[in-house]
Amino acid sequence: MDTPRTREFGDEVKNLKDQIADGVEKGRYNLAELQKAVTEKSKAVVESTNRVVQDNPWSAIGVAAAIGFAIGLLIPRD
Repeated sequence: MDTPRTREFGDEVKNLKDQIADGVEKGRYNLAELQKAVTEKSKAVVESTNRVVQDNPWSAIGVAAAIGFAIGLLIPRD
């Protein structure tokens, strides 16, 4: 499911990761600021994901089923 929205989502996550790493490296952020930034970005990611799922419900079901199947293959059975 490589759509412009999923690429945009990936870019947003990468940018957030880079910003946090840069800020921590320079000692600019304290824990409260990091928590606030992550919370805000997480809300944006949830909203974006919600839009993608609502626009493509069957694709989302297929992806979820594939992930569940893959996890089921990875879990050892006795």
